[in-house]
Amino acid sequence: MWDILYNLIVMPIQLIVEVTYSLMSRFLGNKGLAIIAVSLVVQTLVLPLYKRSDKLQDEEREKQQSMAHWVKHIKQNFKGDERYMMLSTYYRQQNYKPYYSLKSSFSILLQIPFFLAAYHYLSDLQELKGVSFLFIHDLGQPDRLFSIGGFAINILPIMMTLLNIISGIIYTKGMPFKAKLQVYGLAAVFLVLLYASPSGLVLYWTMNNLYSLLKNIFMKVLKNPEKVFGRAMIVAGALLIVYLKIYRVISTVKVLLVVLLVLVCQIPYIVKWCRQNGKSGLDRMDGAVTSWNISGKLIVWEELFLTVLAGAFIPLNVISASATEFVVDGSNPMLIVYNCLSVYMGIFLVWFSVFYMLMTKKTRKIFAVLLMGCSVMAIFNYMVYNNRLGMMSPMLVYDETPSFSILKKLLNLVIIAGLFVLFGYITVKKSKISKALLQVATLCMLVLCVMNGKTVQTQMDIYEEKMEEQAPGERFTLSKEGKNVVIIMLDRAINGYVPYILEENDTIKQAFGDFTYYPNTISFGAFTNFTTASLFGGYEYSPTEINLRADETLEEKQNEALSVLPVLFWQNGYDVTVCDPPYAGYTWVPDVSIYDEYEGIDAYITEGAFTYKKDSFVNTSNKALQKSRFVYYSMTKVMPVIMQNKLYNEGNYCATLKSEDSGYILPDPFTTRYTTIISMVDMTGIEEGQKDTFLMLQNGVTHEPVIMQTPEYTPADGINVEEEIAKQPEKVANGHKLLLESETQLAHYQTNVATYQALAEWIQYLKDNDVYDNTRIIIASDHGRDVGQLDYMLLDNGIDVELYNPLLLIKDFDSKGFVTSDEFMTNADVPTYAVEGLIENPRNPFTGKELNNREKYAHPQRVTTSLNWRLDENDGYTLDVSDGEWYEVEENIFDSNNWKKVAE
Repeated sequence: MWDILYNLIVMPIQLIVEVTYSLMSRFLGNKGLAIIAVSLVVQTLVLPLYKRSDKLQDEEREKQQSMAHWVKHIKQNFKGDERYMMLSTYYRQQNYKPYYSLKSSFSILLQIPFFLAAYHYLSDLQELKGVSFLFIHDLGQPDRLFSIGGFAINILPIMMTLLNIISGIIYTKGMPFKAKLQVYGLAAVFLVLLYASPSGLVLYWTMNNLYSLLKNIFMKVLKNPEKVFGRAMIVAGALLIVYLKIYRVISTVKVLLVVLLVLVCQIPYIVKWCRQNGKSGLDRMDGAVTSWNISGKLIVWEELFLTVLAGAFIPLNVISASATEFVVDGSNPMLIVYNCLSVYMGIFLVWFSVFYMLMTKKTRKIFAVLLMGCSVMAIFNYMVYNNRLGMMSPMLVYDETPSFSILKKLLNLVIIAGLFVLFGYITVKKSKISKALLQVATLCMLVLCVMNGKTVQTQMDIYEEKMEEQAPGERFTLSKEGKNVVIIMLDRAINGYVPYILEENDTIKQAFGDFTYYPNTISFGAFTNFTTASLFGGYEYSPTEINLRADETLEEKQNEALSVLPVLFWQNGYDVTVCDPPYAGYTWVPDVSIYDEYEGIDAYITEGAFTYKKDSFVNTSNKALQKSRFVYYSMTKVMPVIMQNKLYNEGNYCATLKSEDSGYILPDPFTTRYTTIISMVDMTGIEEGQKDTFLMLQNGVTHEPVIMQTPEYTPADGINVEEEIAKQPEKVANGHKLLLESETQLAHYQTNVATYQALAEWIQYLKDNDVYDNTRIIIASDHGRDVGQLDYMLLDNGIDVELYNPLLLIKDFDSKGFVTSDEFMTNADVPTYAVEGLIENPRNPFTGKELNNREKYAHPQRVTTSLNWRLDENDGYTLDVSDGEWYEVEENIFDSNNWKKVAE
């Protein structure tokens, strides 16, 4: 309940603080100045509230003074019930209710949520630690400017209090002692509360008090405050441009923003000058606004529309596509939606309503028209500019930062301006039409939200049922004297890294010293839904072959492919174990029940079973970070395109990290999968005897690249990404340099290294327990990733082979020495090599066809470039690859001439 109340009342203000601080910190390059900017922005935004509050206080004070004589007379001459009846009658005659006296406390009540928001955000802001500003040595600590008798004295809180008192003297001039006592008492309270607080927080509140002092001087002392304010802003703008010129990289855009801000600040003076000089335009405008027939119900529907759109519709659209991917620490992702919805209810239904109620009738009408334009802009931006932005992680980080051309940004602004004009006109002339459109749109979104919510819950019910198969501990057994066959699929493991990893790490090189490495390997597509069926089932399950069986569902064909090897080995007397079969049941979380009919096949979900191990390297609450990012994600998606990348902020959004979240954040999907791969030894049992075994295991740690702590290649919170990139030595193998210039490139490489280290430890465990020589190990991936790291993989036709170059490493029984083979391979060769020499005349137990790789030599192999990877969309009877092209590939895959585009 406290979280909901906080989201409704305080969090909207905290969002303003966070967004302003983040943007200003980047714009100004100075955290102290950013805090000052936060104070200026927040106080300017709430200035209308304070002005209205002051007016209410004045009205209440005047009313009390007008009634004081008779109230005093009644209290002196009557007692008990008679006094109560007389006062009640008198108040009723004066149209006054006793609770109106709360108006005088409104300004104090208004300060509480603003204080809580600033205190919660700035009191433990990690990036202020150790940062100096002016005479303040550390914005993350009390200033302790000097000491007396060994006791540190904090000057900033004292300055803050003095400003507060001076402002109070001006503000309460002519007021009764009771009003003055209230102001001075509040100053004393803040002195006590903030005296030992970090300097950054006190600086913010000091600037608030300075702002209040200047406001009181402008409003109560100066004769022409608008003119003085306008001139002061011109000087401030000029100083800001000089500052940017000296201390920051200045650009035309920044100068234009400053000039625009200065011009906006001239509006109060221009309006006053026009009125004083009898310019009739403003009067006609006032008359026109007054004539607008806009009811208060319109604003309610505008607020509801924006609340549903940003708070529920957008997050549910993202989560419902794959709810289980957003599970963090076992929590239901619907909690993300509830959090997001409560925050946007606070923004639109609570605070927008507060502002609306305190507005004049004329301002209310203007506000309703503007909010209608914002509503249309929000849905337009989300529906039109949310497609084809690439893959996004459960922490709402895109693989590549979305980019928009200047032309697209300008076009977006032009269209938005047109929408504002069009719907503003409709709202002014026919507000009922605007209200009806909002009602229909809101109700439609609510229906879709209910449907998406049910989809999420259905996915979570299935997920929880499947998780019953999950438990830490031994999961499979290898035999000391029999034959063991192990297939390990690493999702998105990149083939081209192998030479660099072996060159860099002697431990890994020694562990993989008896493997054959196949660099010239191709996959049939760029995503798991196109490639895993063939990896586990062979050439019968390539995309082209799957689509020929158009009378069967993709789910049926995927399940069949995942069962080919387990059933075949089981039929030949092997103990069979399957762990995390990808897309089993054609769901994101594997449905291991597809093996229930085979009593000799054990199937488990291991990913997530060992998350208790993450406590050794994770300090961050990913759940809290994920909830925060979803709020910003919705905000980003409804904003004009020109603002979206600023709010996205390279995946960090505007949420700055707190003390417990220092630096780089490890996403939960990574920790879930990494803790599994480092637990391979824990899962492996060793037994005596002649029993043969077969293990088929998939792990997705390489699909969740993160920056590691080097040279150990261990994950950790708080890593400085820029420093890690800068310290990377040049990596060269076979005459080719591996580019590690971006976070994406470095994260992919480092996560692969960490995975090989975990596997090296497991391989050493096999050696130590005498089950290495009698074990055939095949390590493969379904596809690679196009991160542009290797020049020889960037073909003339624009294809980055790294995307279609899956890992393939094979260690056979009793093999010795590392071998690199240039043989043309596909990951559909895995089943052939798995059964080779073990099962006589192997046949697919479901189709009866021979299990071999002769198809590879019969004709070039077809590869699709389709990006249609989502199971909830590409889940019919045939794979929908209509968005891509087909290529026929053969022999050397790194030669552009061997990639031939086909017509269909």
